[in-house]
Amino acid sequence: MKIRLKILFIIVEILLFASFFLTWFGDGDMVVLRGVDFDVFMGWLIFFYIGTWFSLFSTSKKIHVTSLIASICVFLLEIYQFLTWHYLTITGYISLAFSFDMTSLGFYLSLFICCINIVCKIIGMKLCTHSIIEKK
Repeated sequence: MKIRLKILFIIVEILLFASFFLTWFGDGDMVVLRGVDFDVFMGWLIFFYIGTWFSLFSTSKKIHVTSLIASICVFLLEIYQFLTWHYLTITGYISLAFSFDMTSLGFYLSLFICCINIVCKIIGMKLCTHSIIEKK
């Protein structure tokens, strides 16, 4: 992969990590939850970033596929948190309307960056596969 593209991928990864420190859910007064407040994400991010950094410096397609799967799982975990964050603490039931009302801009920004990250992983995987074919 070209150096500029790798730098772009690293910037997207750093932005994704930084987005977990933004406020995701809350009403501004009583309830304020950030992405790092959820235990699932901290454990998952360790594996996610190990796979990401290896995929930046590897030409193996298996590592790129694993990194793409990890990115998709992080996206799905964000959607899961969006739907269920208030289930045990506030409402006792899953409410899509309540989730939309209490979600702040930080969550949507994190979700958008996560989508960009998935697109970058797909592009990186295609370029890696293309460079392997050219070497043969």
